[in-house]
Amino acid sequence: MVSPYSPDECNALLTAIKGNKIELVILLTLFYGLRRSEVLGIRWKSVNLADNTLQINHSVVSVIDDNGHLLREGRNSLKKKSSFRTLPLTDFIKAQIQQECFRQYGSDTPSPEAYIFTNKTGSIINPTYVSKEFKNILRQHNLREIRFHDLRHSCANLLITSRTPLVEVQQWLGHSSILTTADIYSHLAYDTKIQSAETLKKI
Repeated sequence: MVSPYSPDECNALLTAIKGNKIELVILLTLFYGLRRSEVLGIRWKSVNLADNTLQINHSVVSVIDDNGHLLREGRNSLKKKSSFRTLPLTDFIKAQIQQECFRQYGSDTPSPEAYIFTNKTGSIINPTYVSKEFKNILRQHNLREIRFHDLRHSCANLLITSRTPLVEVQQWLGHSSILTTADIYSHLAYDTKIQSAETLKKI
């Protein structure tokens, strides 16, 4: 079930994650409406600071090997073909990524193939850890409990309630069809119709 945060709840969350280990993970997920596999799959070569773009073209998923061990695996594949997308870097997001780069590497340049989000040993971060830490943040700050994936829905909610056309929401989230976007967020779109009705009533 889709359970997005409201704008006020999003702002409260952004305040709560200040200084947290997964602050940037949450920020990028919320701002760009990314899937967990997409945000963890961002590598340094995905970020183009000169062109101010962020490419979503890689993913990190949990897999079980032949011995029953849970492993993290990077893949040059996403859920749908439409999930491959290039998104703009705002000045704020760009600054946050640059700060993260300096925190990890100082004045050195990271390997283009390296992942932005890694654990203490430099390995791919565990997707399950991210979801658990997200839950801990919500509980510690008495915020309404939602799934990590609901950050993606929260992004859509912010766009739709701001009257962003559905086709633009579709492209931002990487849905294969506008019908998918309309089906998932029809109740949010209906709320904007209520706003339109109130506007017309006032006129």
